[in-house]
Amino acid sequence: MTPRPGCRKIVLATNICETSVTIADCVCGFKSECKAKDRSCSRVQPGICCKLYWLRAANTVMKKQSTPELQRVLMEEVCLSILAGRRSENCMNFLLQAPQPPSIESVDNALRVLKEV
Repeated sequence: MTPRPGCRKIVLATNICETSVTIADCVCGFKSECKAKDRSCSRVQPGICCKLYWLRAANTVMKKQSTPELQRVLMEEVCLSILAGRRSENCMNFLLQAPQPPSIESVDNALRVLKEV
């Protein structure tokens, strides 16, 4: 159902994002109990997905700012991907160009482990 010109369609439903229902002209979705893989919230075009959390979860479970991925993942795998994909011959120089690079120590340790293997 397409809204009349000058009107906005509003859909109120519970758990619509968890179903297979897709609303073609939906550009904004609100979700509760979000999972990491949930991003579209039943949208098929650019828009936003607002996720709702209990205050207790926000204060106890969620971090103010997440740790950058390069500081969370196994550095051996990252270095191996860089070298195998021929992105660079020097992992350290390549990784230090990242906006939030891993520590020099973690890259050194990863390269040492890879050489031992």
